[in-house]
Amino acid sequence: MSHLHAFGAMTQGELARRVGVSTSGAKVLVDRLENAGIARRTTDTDDRRRVTVDLTSAGQSILDRSAARLKHAMDRIDREKLPTVTGYLRTVADDLTRQAAQLGAELAAQRTG
Repeated sequence: MSHLHAFGAMTQGELARRVGVSTSGAKVLVDRLENAGIARRTTDTDDRRRVTVDLTSAGQSILDRSAARLKHAMDRIDREKLPTVTGYLRTVADDLTRQAAQLGAELAAQRTG
């Protein structure tokens, strides 16, 4: 979701590359987001083979609320400790990104294998 928020509409292939999962893993992810009403697929009117993925207003609202909650939490942290906390959060985010990529690959392998 955050990639769609940050970079706007993109193809599933582009999303897969940005997130670090296979195209089939991205398809599974987009299927779930679409079923939840968080993302939508749109067929290009000039090239019907090209399908882009974007956030719905509900998906955007979820991200907006999450960002506000995070900002509120970060505002409560002592400014002197902020660089340390930010470092920890980057480490956690990187780890979660790797885990998501691994999970996507595992799901894709299960579907093909």
